Amino acid sequence: MKQRKIIKSELVKLLKEGKTCADISKRLNRNKSAICWWMTKFKLQKRFNIKAGAKKGHIPWNTGLTKKDKRVKQMAKNISIAHTGRKKSKQHIKNWIRNRIGHPVSAETKKRQRLARLNYISKCSNNGDPITPTIGKNEMLILKNIEKENNIVLEKQFPVDGYFIDGYDTRNNIAYEVDEKHHHTEKNKLRDKEREEYIKEKLNCQFIRLDERKEMEKFGQGYKQNK
Repeated sequence: MKQRKIIKSELVKLLKEGKTCADISKRLNRNKSAICWWMTKFKLQKRFNIKAGAKKGHIPWNTGLTKKDKRVKQMAKNISIAHTGRKKSKQHIKNWIRNRIGHPVSAETKKRQRLARLNYISKCSNNGDPITPTIGKNEMLILKNIEKENNIVLEKQFPVDGYFIDGYDTRNNIAYEVDEKHHHTEKNKLRDKEREEYIKEKLNCQFIRLDERKEMEKFGQGYKQNK
């Protein structure tokens, strides 16, 4: 208690003399954070009208400057880089694209990437258990009708090195793939073609693609687009 009273009396005396926080820290041989803590503890900031972080006679560097000033522009640029990273030049982006196109990914690398992605999803979302894609309502009806027509049993979402076949007839070695609306874009057509070639080579099977709309109309079920 005595030590607190001594520190408080010394602080009050120095503040009355108009000393700054830096001067007081030197006089009492204590760091600035300790001085500020004691001033807050004794509620001296309000008493002597001391603003947090302000120094006596201190003028901010940007006082009187406008947004057009070079120093303000440079400071804004530095803050932007700190938050979003340095903007890449057009030449840098061109070089990056050229290098990517010049070094295509092999089929083996793509296979490892697919399996690693599935393994990661199963660990994060399924407690490490194997995952399978969901089957749409129309897709399920089409596959069931094929089973009835051909008197076969299809394995739904049959896995092949990270790919999944909608329906696979293991007895006759035939893969059935139902093409929904999203399969008809140019980008997905290229992906489906690559995927089909890989599965045909891997299983040495016959691959049959079925259009969702045509199949639903054929079986008289009526077409309902899956949302």
